[in-house]
This record gives sequence, structure tokens and C-alpha cells, in this order.
Amino acid sequence: MIVPPYVPEPREIPGNVTEAPYLARVRFQRNLVVGFTLTWAAVIALGSSGIIQLPNPILVAWYLVALSSLGIIRWANRGSRRELWLSIAIFPLALFAAAGLVGHLQNPWLALLGPGLAAIYAVLSGRDFSFIALFGLSGFLATVVFLGMIIAGVLPQFEGTLWILGSLAFLGYLVYDIAMIKRRRRPDELLTAIIDLYRDPLNIVGYPKRVAKHWQRHRLWNVRLEISDVKAKAWNVMKKVGGKWS
Repeated sequence: MIVPPYVPEPREIPGNVTEAPYLARVRFQRNLVVGFTLTWAAVIALGSSGIIQLPNPILVAWYLVALSSLGIIRWANRGSRRELWLSIAIFPLALFAAAGLVGHLQNPWLALLGPGLAAIYAVLSGRDFSFIALFGLSGFLATVVFLGMIIAGVLPQFEGTLWILGSLAFLGYLVYDIAMIKRRRRPDELLTAIIDLYRDPLNIVGYPKRVAKHWQRHRLWNVRLEISDVKAKAWNVMKKVGGKWS
């Protein structure tokens, strides 16, 4: 019995980054990490300036509407020049709202530590770029820095712990999403790939529906029941054989 995968396969397009030569893949990954970090640094700088004076509920609604618009643009114009230009038009609105939200943090520049360490690794690793090393080294150094700040009394223990967990969660997301982006973006789509890193968290909203359709298409509920029946029958046979030999 051939059992289909329990989750949908990642979306792929012809000529994506994973089909490019090794050095082209490494260059795309490095530029994606660095490009995201630079835009995130700009967001933190704008938020720290205090220019944006809007309440959090408005900023959250603004940010979600901007991200949803970016998602709709990608869905309706995937891979076209129209997607690029429409995304460029909407993206600054999302960054503006994100800057306003970041500006409400007590220590907003600490949010740059994880991405900054990832960018440093991406630049220094050269052709030896590795997702495992990016997560491991960046996560380890971020943890050491935050623990040092806790021990030195710069950060309260609870806040420092949240920063550690947040940095590790971000680095895990970064590694996972870049691996997915490489399948649906071509080497010349770096800018839209950077925007993808901002809008992809919303994918979690539609992913359960996609999984449900996948299960319905492949009748995976029936497959699981059939596998359970086979296991039960095999267990009964083993018990009977064991009874004869006892």
C-alpha cells in the first residue's frame, strides 16, 4: 500500500532557486538573510525614533490588513512583474505599521540581535552556508548574550527569557521559511522573497484548510483506518502464533 504524505508537498515553480547551481543558491540565501536584516534594522530605527504615535490596536489592524493585501497580491499574481510592483507599493505600509509596534517595546534594538547574528553568519560562511549552522551558531550566541545581560542585571530574568525564546523561534522560522521560499522563487526574485519573509506568518491561517483538502483528495482518513485494521490483524496473528508456542 502506497500511503501519500500526511501534509501537502511544498509549492514549487519551474526554474526555482533549488534548481540553480550551488553557488547561485548560496548567494540567494545569503542575500535574502542580509536583505531581511537590513529592512528589519530600518523598521527598528523608525520605531525607536518615536515619530509614529499611534495606538497599538490601530497599528495591529493596519499591519494585518497590509500583510493580507500582500498575500492576496501574491496569490493573484504569483511570479509576475505585477506581483513585484504591487508588493513594492504595499510593503512600506506594512513596515510602517511594524515600526510603530516595535517602537512600543522597552528595548526595541534587542529584536535585531537574532537577525543580525544570522546575517553575520550568512556573510562570513561564504560558500559553506548551512541552515543548521545558521540556527545553531546564531541561536547559541543570542542565548549567551541575553544570559549575560540577565546575569549583569541589564535585563530582568523573565524579560530576558522571553527574548531568548523569541530569538530562537525567529531563527527557526527563518530557516524553515527560506527553505520553502527557495522552492517557489527564482534566483532573480530576491526582493519578493524578502517580502515573503514578512508575509509568510499569515500562511498559518490558510494552512489547516490546505491540509484538510489534501486529506480529502487522497482519502487519508480511509488510509489511516486501513492501516489500523492491518496492524490489528497482524497483532492478532502474532498472539495466536505466540499462544501455540507457549
